[in-house]
Amino acid sequence: MTAMTPGMLLAALDCRHLRALDDEGYVLRQHRVMNSEALAHASGMIKAPQVSQLLKERRPGVVLVEGHLDTTQQNSRVTPISQVCATLAQALRKTGNSVLVFFCGRNLDGDDPQLGPSRLIRSLLAQLVLLLLQNRWMEDGAVIMRPSYLQGKDVDLDQLSTEDVCQLFHSLLRAVPANMSLVCIVDGISLYEKEVWQGDYDMVMRAFRLVTEDSSLAAPLKLVMTSATSSRFLSSIPRVSLRNQRGGRAFRPGGNITRTAFAAASGWHRPSSPPEEQALNRRETSSW
Repeated sequence: MTAMTPGMLLAALDCRHLRALDDEGYVLRQHRVMNSEALAHASGMIKAPQVSQLLKERRPGVVLVEGHLDTTQQNSRVTPISQVCATLAQALRKTGNSVLVFFCGRNLDGDDPQLGPSRLIRSLLAQLVLLLLQNRWMEDGAVIMRPSYLQGKDVDLDQLSTEDVCQLFHSLLRAVPANMSLVCIVDGISLYEKEVWQGDYDMVMRAFRLVTEDSSLAAPLKLVMTSATSSRFLSSIPRVSLRNQRGGRAFRPGGNITRTAFAAASGWHRPSSPPEEQALNRRETSSW
């Protein structure tokens, strides 16, 4: 089979389609047990020029936020930066942005054979399909073509590899209309920097690099990735370090961070000229 419907694809992805929103709600509720100073420190990522500029501009891009937090004194899976990411996602939706979100720290356990980076890209693709259907940018009976290298081959839908899912994600991004803004937030990416997941990790990062460099997408993808500590694998990617940042005002979920996010998302403009391509220094086994 070389084609499938959105429903067939969602079934083949074999992931809980609404889990990302469940995880987002769980993260938001954790502010009650988080240190207010750590939350104020983490909220500085929203005011960082690299992040605010990415959200304002009408072009694709990526930024990595490294918190340099002491995770020995707190939950290393759901951190103050996770809280900021969840609040930012809500604020961006309220300003008319389409948002895909994934919390790596909420997806480390279980008997699912598709853990780690594979679960990440499957979740993002499932969220994208639901977004297309809910906004009627794609019909229920639409035909989705398989990746070109699989067409004509007898491969079951439930055998979609991480590479297949990455290519489908890139392909379906083309269905998002030009008048929309699309933001993808991946929290805790360094939790997936394990040798056992190295192959899938590099494949997903390569896919992210391609979509954030693809100026032909009608709705450019803005990718914000975070690490509570720092990334060992992503050495050549635009980044924000919160290591020496001074603490800001007290963090209030739905309060000052939401207003800051609103401001960041409200100043969109189309640049007068396309951005210059930047050379990316790659690790031997990574895309960035």
